[in-house]
Amino acid sequence: MNLYRIIAMVAVMVVLYFINRVTAKNVFRDYYKEKRSKYPWLDKWINDRRIKPDKVRAIEALNNSLIVFGGLYFGITLVLGWILNFICRLIVEKALGIIIMPDELMYTLYTNIGTAIAIIIAVIASLTISRETVKDTTGINTKDFLTLECPSCGCPHSWVMISFQNVVAGGDSITTTTTTKTINAENAYGGGAIGQMFAGPSSKTETSETTVYYGYELRCYECLNCGHTDKSERSKKWKNKKPSQYLHEYNPPQDSWVVAKGIKARFSSLAIFAVMFIMVVYAAFYNDRFVKKTAEIPENQLSKNIDVSLNGIIKSRYASVKVWSEQSTVNDALFTIPAGEFFAIISKSGKFTLVEYKGRQGYVTSQSVKKLHKNRTAKVNRNTYVGKEPTAAHQGATIDNSSTYFFKGILVTLLGVNENGFVKVNSNGEIYWFKSGELDW
Repeated sequence: MNLYRIIAMVAVMVVLYFINRVTAKNVFRDYYKEKRSKYPWLDKWINDRRIKPDKVRAIEALNNSLIVFGGLYFGITLVLGWILNFICRLIVEKALGIIIMPDELMYTLYTNIGTAIAIIIAVIASLTISRETVKDTTGINTKDFLTLECPSCGCPHSWVMISFQNVVAGGDSITTTTTTKTINAENAYGGGAIGQMFAGPSSKTETSETTVYYGYELRCYECLNCGHTDKSERSKKWKNKKPSQYLHEYNPPQDSWVVAKGIKARFSSLAIFAVMFIMVVYAAFYNDRFVKKTAEIPENQLSKNIDVSLNGIIKSRYASVKVWSEQSTVNDALFTIPAGEFFAIISKSGKFTLVEYKGRQGYVTSQSVKKLHKNRTAKVNRNTYVGKEPTAAHQGATIDNSSTYFFKGILVTLLGVNENGFVKVNSNGEIYWFKSGELDW
């Protein structure tokens, strides 16, 4: 999985979460604004508790749907994205008739059309589901069968359970009989194997009794706004143990707002933020590693002829630089150093730098040379076709597909060799030859 895709998916997921959160908050804000103006009891209830039920319920509704929301989002982006990317890549490479170098930013952007399409589809689907989830503003506590609104006047948070009781209507006994056969080993033949051989089986009967109590759970409700009352009876049975029929009267009464004044919603929200933060940090960390890895080639992939003590290279804007016997450009140059070749920088003295190239020493202008990057990397500065031989015939688009297309921005590893004006590089374990003007280092 390309790390740029992970970053894109996580970033969109985080943005979507906050968009859905704002959407849910707006839904509940409008709901409570209308209800508070209609029911003074509700307005007083909210003010007395110093809470923001619109915010709390929005977070609760969103967090409750987050598993479905996240699963749908990542399922679409990963599966559909991979399929579309595969199709797009086949189409592109078939149309261009070339092999595109992988694992670079430009390639990623170019071949991630499928991921982009999948993210758009996932966004639409996720937003739709999230909005459908928060449409039900009435709420219900399924455990105690409490609705958020009073079934009579419609006032939120006023419908409460005032008592609960188990009522036993009667008890019936159920008798269970179990018959087992046992071997009588003790007889005239004695015990042991002979006794068991001639002994006949004997029956043993065990009887157990189970008492089942039948009844119902009785719940009584009342509206604190209009005074409406009601009750519910739910059939139930208990085995062997008769339940207590004590009448539980709740003080204060229990309402359906199961988030415990927002504490549950706050903790769940913090948990969601923590997970998102970890995902972002994880993606950012591995993206940093990815960027660094693209600039590194294992030592066993480099040419064995490279002297790792060489630490200098002429600047990429020069095709070659002249080397003089002294710190002056008046006399003729001793020799030249072509672009992409490595050499040793011995010392720098003002405008001139003493260097050693292939066993010969001399001075070059300081402005024309630079320290070699520790990873010996160069960046492709234009979209170009390159070949695997240092000849012009192998550069550019070819009929036999012997050249390879590199996007601008791809990193390659310099090997310190210049032949016929072409610089030798390593890219993903393969050797290529670039014109010196096509690389920056």
